[in-house]
Amino acid sequence: MSVDSVFAHMQLFAMPRKKGGPGDMDIPLIGDISKKLSKDYDVKLKNGVALRGTFMIDEKGILRHKSINNLSEGRNVDEVLHLVEAFKFTDLHGKVCPSYWKNKRDSTMVPEIMCKKTEEYFQDVYSKK
Repeated sequence: MSVDSVFAHMQLFAMPRKKGGPGDMDIPLIGDISKKLSKDYDVKLKNGVALRGTFMIDEKGILRHKSINNLSEGRNVDEVLHLVEAFKFTDLHGKVCPSYWKNKRDSTMVPEIMCKKTEEYFQDVYSKK
């Protein structure tokens, strides 16, 4: 979504990647020229400029992740994909993915604080280091 018009999106997508265009992408784009969505998602500044935001909303409509960057910082697609995988994993298995979790082969935790299983997790992870 962008505060740019759909016409600005069309112009941007006509530009090759080597000249600053986004390249081939198969995702929908939304033009928010009224800036209502930008305001609703709390990325619109008072001067009308919209910050860069990433919002992950699951199939039930629940906001699972929100991050807002200043205009000078880009976003890391690998981190976004990492979070999507973590959400899928935790939803499927009911486990907690630690911050350094990368994939289903990595250790996870049960969602209880200081129970026997949590203690076993820390023992397993930190006895290897």
